[in-house]
Amino acid sequence: MRKLFGSGLIISGFLYLVFLLTIYPHLVGGYGGGEQMILTHSNQFTDALYLNGDISVKLTSDTPFTVKIDGEKVGEFKMYSARFKGEHLIEVESNQECIVYVELRQHPSLIKYAISLVLIGAGSLILASEKEQKIEVNTGKPIL
Repeated sequence: MRKLFGSGLIISGFLYLVFLLTIYPHLVGGYGGGEQMILTHSNQFTDALYLNGDISVKLTSDTPFTVKIDGEKVGEFKMYSARFKGEHLIEVESNQECIVYVELRQHPSLIKYAISLVLIGAGSLILASEKEQKIEVNTGKPIL
């Protein structure tokens, strides 16, 4: 039974680690992994990111666009990438018609990585202690 529990912990920790590295970055709450904005000379797009945590934003277009972060002009870009923590107001404007693609990625905290490693470590310790008990029973001598 302990062997099954230890194996379950190792598998759970490994699957959680794989989830953190592959799927979790694309699950940005309320936004998904990306958006598309269509800008013309008469409109602009404002996106308020109300997110907790660590988020990377990448904006790309074939046509130059202007980026403002929290009301301050950052510059004119064809590709803009930044990493934010907390809440920020991102505004994207263009004087000409363009399509801007937005990619959002969140970064797992160290605590989440630590949880997966603790699960793997605890499962490994349980399996190691199970093997020591078997050796002790078979030889009749305690292991020092």
